[in-house]
Amino acid sequence: MKFMNFNYNARTSVSAVCSSRIFTHNFFQIIFSFLINQLSGLQDPKDPAFKRYFYLLENLAYVKSFNMCFELEDCQEIFCKLFHLMFDIVK
Repeated sequence: MKFMNFNYNARTSVSAVCSSRIFTHNFFQIIFSFLINQLSGLQDPKDPAFKRYFYLLENLAYVKSFNMCFELEDCQEIFCKLFHLMFDIVK
């Protein structure tokens, strides 16, 4: 994927992306928090939009998007939100 003259692929690290000065660590925290909030739609399987939320989850898992979080300073906060949400959904 090419975005703003920056080539990005799944193996690009957060540090490399942040060094381009297009993105910051704060930007990634906001994006991952947004994705986690979107995944909260998985709580109601009868919701008409459930398939879209499941599609999002499937694609995030396939691309391994959250692996980038390990390089963020506050990765524990992001993963705690994610696991808390997933356990709430399973419950």
